[in-house]
Amino acid sequence: MKIRMCLVPLYRWPFDREWAAELRKETIRSLSRLNFLELIYPSEEDVKDGLISSDYDALPVIQKFKQKGVDAILLGALTYPHETAAADIVHAFKGVPVGLFATKEPPLPPDGLRKSDSFCGTLALAATLHKRELPFVFLGIHDPRDESFLRKVESFGRASAIIKGLSGARIGMIGPRPETFEMVSFNEHALIKRFNLRIIPISLYETVKRMEKISNSDDRVLLTIKDMGETADLSDVPKDYLMAMAKLEIALRELSKEKSLAGIAIKGWLELQEYIGITPYFGMSRLTQDGIIC
Repeated sequence: MKIRMCLVPLYRWPFDREWAAELRKETIRSLSRLNFLELIYPSEEDVKDGLISSDYDALPVIQKFKQKGVDAILLGALTYPHETAAADIVHAFKGVPVGLFATKEPPLPPDGLRKSDSFCGTLALAATLHKRELPFVFLGIHDPRDESFLRKVESFGRASAIIKGLSGARIGMIGPRPETFEMVSFNEHALIKRFNLRIIPISLYETVKRMEKISNSDDRVLLTIKDMGETADLSDVPKDYLMAMAKLEIALRELSKEKSLAGIAIKGWLELQEYIGITPYFGMSRLTQDGIIC
């Protein structure tokens, strides 16, 4: 899954603008190596040197990001950042994952004045985000050219992709949770409120009845068993069990398509084994491989 990540390169006067502009270019160059990212950022036409350095700079950037659509925001403190501009941008996209990184201080010039002071300014920006109750994750202090920076952003980006995938998703819940397995309890309303994620209840009875309507000679059953045999040794598995495994997988695929499900949770303890003689986990893993998370 591709995600659209918005880079916000931050600068504040009187620190070294040329240093910040060079770091911006290096950051863009590094992030372009992550194939799952669609990277957008303010251009040099949008704001001077492509750097956010005032509250006024935030306005065209917010407009640009809203036109494009945003899956994640990456705040880069290239020098001491302009904290209110950064916070205004984040506030405009409340609920979108936010990552924040600081940059390493370059060697001191002969006059002893720091070019960047990124770390100090990052503390100020973090405090501002916290006061405004804008969640973020701190990715560390990096030279954007280092592999460690790329790994941190990749991890953040993949987590953001999961959030994107969950947002608005429909998850099938086949059967109620087992009585004594409290670890799998959840708050359905919290999922709706946070991710607009809906739980679609489906009875075990409906699932089993759907399986029973599938004939042993159905081409889909034979093809599914053949495909299973290409990923696992089935030589010791009784034919009746193979048939049941194939029919369950077909039934789950049908339910997923009919109800537009992004994922399925199924009560595997213990009624299903009593109904059809097998556990569902092999079929669930095959659906997960095909993008239906189980």
